[in-house]
Amino acid sequence: MAGKLFTFEGIEGSGKGTHVSVLKEELINRGYPISTLKFYEPGGTDFADLMRSILKQNADQEFTKNHFKDLVHLFQKFKISPTTQSFLFFAARADQLEKKVKAELEKGNYVFLDRSKDSTTTYQGYAQNPKLIPWIRETNKQIFEGADVQITKTIYLDVSVEEGLRRSSLRDSGKKDFFDKKGKGFFEKVRNGYLSEIEYYNSLSKKDSEYSRIISIPTEAPVDEVKDRVLKALIPYLD
Repeated sequence: MAGKLFTFEGIEGSGKGTHVSVLKEELINRGYPISTLKFYEPGGTDFADLMRSILKQNADQEFTKNHFKDLVHLFQKFKISPTTQSFLFFAARADQLEKKVKAELEKGNYVFLDRSKDSTTTYQGYAQNPKLIPWIRETNKQIFEGADVQITKTIYLDVSVEEGLRRSSLRDSGKKDFFDKKGKGFFEKVRNGYLSEIEYYNSLSKKDSEYSRIISIPTEAPVDEVKDRVLKALIPYLD
C-alpha cells in the first residue's frame, strides 16, 4: 500500500494521546499526508466503539442512546476474563483495520494509531494471563495479514509507573475507565510486558518483517523534547 501505519503504545499516563496529536499537527504542517481521522484502539467504527465501551466498562460520549448504556451497565456486572477481553479486542481491531485503516493506507496516507496489538499482548497477556501471550501474538498476526495491513513501526512511550499514575490521577475521575482504575502492581506488569516485547521483536530474524519493530522513547522529559525524539525516530520511515 502507498501509506504506512504507525502505532503508539505505553501504559496509562505515558502521553500517547498527547504525542499522537502533536505529531499529526507537526507533520501535516511539513506537508506529510497524515490521516486527519481520529484513530484510537479499540474504536474508530460503530462496532469497534461499542466493543470499547464494553471493555472499558464506561459509556463513551459517542453512545448516548439508552440501549447502548444498558449494555455497558450489563457487562459491568460480569467479570470479563482476559481471554474474553482478547476476543473482543480482536473483533474491534479487525473491524477497524478493514473498514478504516486500510482505506486510509490505500489513499497513501500515513496513519497514527493510539494503541494496537501490543496493548492486548501486555494488558491481557503479561498483566493478567501470561499463558495467553503466544496465542495473542499469533491471532494478531492473522488479523493483520487478513486485512493485508502491516505496522511499519511502533513507538513505545516509556514512563515509570509512578509518573504514569501521577499523570493519570490528574484526569477527571469521572472519565477513568476499567483499566485506569487498576493498581500499581497491574501497571508494573504491563510496563515489564512492553519491555519484554521489545526484547522479543529484537530477537527475531532480521529477515522477519517485524524484526526490531518497536522503538522505545522515554517520556519524562518536556513535551517538545519528547516530540523531537519521536520525530527523529519516525522521519526515516516517512521519507
